[in-house]
Amino acid sequence: MQVTVDRFENDIAVIELENGETIRIPRTELPEETAEGDVLDLTFGSTPTETDRRAQRAKDILNELLSP
Repeated sequence: MQVTVDRFENDIAVIELENGETIRIPRTELPEETAEGDVLDLTFGSTPTETDRRAQRAKDILNELLSP
């Protein structure tokens, strides 16, 4: 999905979606050189490494709670 950087409000980027709606995200989540008017490719997907790390952490916590 392509989105447009509409404007910056302090440390927040206002991003316009293809349907005209806007979302706000921290400016730090964008590439440093991003400017108002830039068109960005927005991709959604899982990050297997991070997903696995979080799942293992949850299992570790559960094991700690259940161990005698």
